[in-house]
Amino acid sequence: MRKSLIIFAMAALVLCAASCKKNNTNTKKIESVGYSENGTVKKLLTFHWSEDQLDSLGVCYLGDSNGYPFEYFTYQNGRVASSTFGDHDSDYYTTEYTYDGDKIVKISSRINFEWLDYFNITYAFEYQGDHISRILYTQESARNGMDTTGFTYYSLCTWEGDNLVKEESGSMVDGVAGPVTEIQSYTYDNNINPYYKEGFMDFVTMFNPKPVLEKAFLCPHNILSTTVFKADRTGAVADTVSASTFSYTYDEDGYPTAGQYIRRDIESNETVSYSLAFEYVK
Repeated sequence: MRKSLIIFAMAALVLCAASCKKNNTNTKKIESVGYSENGTVKKLLTFHWSEDQLDSLGVCYLGDSNGYPFEYFTYQNGRVASSTFGDHDSDYYTTEYTYDGDKIVKISSRINFEWLDYFNITYAFEYQGDHISRILYTQESARNGMDTTGFTYYSLCTWEGDNLVKEESGSMVDGVAGPVTEIQSYTYDNNINPYYKEGFMDFVTMFNPKPVLEKAFLCPHNILSTTVFKADRTGAVADTVSASTFSYTYDEDGYPTAGQYIRRDIESNETVSYSLAFEYVK
């Protein structure tokens, strides 16, 4: 479970600074988000604030005995400069954020696995105007003094306004982008995404080594659906891999207070679902 906690938090926060433009109308702060299955809370995220800055984020799997780890943030010039994820026993990983002006250009994390010399993950961002146009995800590790793995994936991003509507991903080979092998599309509602103000997100999946992740949570509106497709040899949509839908209940200000998530894997015909409960700082 400890490894799962590391990977979940890594995915949940690795792009915390890679947001779209800030939503100045988003005034509420998230206090917690609960994930329930069959009426039982299984996972809880807790947000701890110091005025308008998020000091830490807790990740708790209820019923797990491995502790309650936190992500702690440090700031410089009003932006996240670094973070450390761990519990009272040890640090699981550390992350550094690099900017060019107001734009995040790189996020680098070093994960502490005792059986490896190092395990590094890097996200590099390219822009067209104010929006991210390409993401390069690189993973490197070594064991017993020898490099064991090293690879890079790319993700091409398509936007409509400030909403991310499509990602096309594939592998980098000797620094050159290979053919698109996977495509992910998104749709949205017109209400307020509570994660958007601070640029935080929460992936639906625990972890995906490709950069085709739920970055749509960084957009000003709440995601309603996401569909993953395999691409054919020309890079066009071919077979559907999975389809996910979201539904929400909103308060009088347009913020979600509850939600339902359903994901169906097409090949296996397996369905995963859970409920969401949002609480805000009073």
